[in-house]
Amino acid sequence: MKTASANLLAHLAGETLTVCTLWKITRTDAQVFGFTDNSRDVTYSGVTYLAATGYTPSAIKTTADLSVDNLDVHSMLDSSTITEADIAAGLWDFAEVELMVVNYADLTQGHMLLRKGWLGNIKTGRVQGLLEGKSIAPQRTTMMKVATVSTLWDYINRAMPWNAPKSLSADEVFAVTAYLLNLASVVPADFTLSDKNIAEVQQRMPNRNGMTFYEPLWRVDGKGDTKNVACMKNCAVTETIHSSLPAFARDAHGNIAEQNRIIGPVRGADTTQPPPKGPVGSVSLPKPTVVAAATGGAAGVKSLLGANACLACHGMKSKIVGPGFNEVVAKHKGRADVESYLVSKIKGGGVGVYGSVPMPAQPQLSDADAKAIAQWIASGAP
Repeated sequence: MKTASANLLAHLAGETLTVCTLWKITRTDAQVFGFTDNSRDVTYSGVTYLAATGYTPSAIKTTADLSVDNLDVHSMLDSSTITEADIAAGLWDFAEVELMVVNYADLTQGHMLLRKGWLGNIKTGRVQGLLEGKSIAPQRTTMMKVATVSTLWDYINRAMPWNAPKSLSADEVFAVTAYLLNLASVVPADFTLSDKNIAEVQQRMPNRNGMTFYEPLWRVDGKGDTKNVACMKNCAVTETIHSSLPAFARDAHGNIAEQNRIIGPVRGADTTQPPPKGPVGSVSLPKPTVVAAATGGAAGVKSLLGANACLACHGMKSKIVGPGFNEVVAKHKGRADVESYLVSKIKGGGVGVYGSVPMPAQPQLSDADAKAIAQWIASGAP
């Protein structure tokens, strides 16, 4: 828990605040520097904290339990103290950072420590906690790991939204990418990302040079690992099963083979069949399964559920992310307008009926398909 003096806590609880945040940076050469978001310099505990015009305190994220954890903050410090020569020399790499809040009108109240952590390698663009042998805390965000903006853009372009992949225009993909970058404080909220400035944004990525680069595999004339000592022929196979699903749960999500997109090499197992007995690779890979159009009845509805990924969140007889279909049947049993109510929920989504996890809207479903699913649920989800 974050601690502070009684006087500072009382001030923070008041209606009129005179507080600012202080950055104390201790480089590996033992030199100490201070910066503040206050409009004027602040001298506290022997350190003068210089007013930094570009520092954005909105970048600070706080955990629910107010615990002090590793520091992953993006901001711009416009100060002559930080020179390109020192950055190039690596003097700011892996410097210790303390972020605290004080009452600048009464510094005798002390401070509250908000964060303590370490800078990464500024010159090379490597996140401190991801360097081999230097991990100091689990890195919590994807943006602390992803090295290239293009990777994020490409994933959004190919996979989003889940129920209609590849349906976003290029401008929409840029907009979603910029939104995620803003959440990570890489770009400001009003930033417009495009193919004209994506290279500039790439230079802001915290882990921009964090990809593993093994030169021989990237060069046409490169040589691979010629000192390999692993068995390559007539090798004994040792099987180690780390986890497995019990038989009754194998098809809890429906037939997985019908829920994979046919694009790409990944194929879901046919969970309507028993699991293979032989070792991995001893049986042929499953073929792409294209779900047939609904033919009516329970079989047709279950095909609809599989084709629209409904079974990824709703089990037949158990809760997964959302309620099981048996729970929906029980909750609305005897309701006069159950079919029309369910159609509206299926098409429009909602939240609060079964908890705080929202159900996304399913606009891709036709009215006829949504009605078929609603009728199936109303009849008891047989």
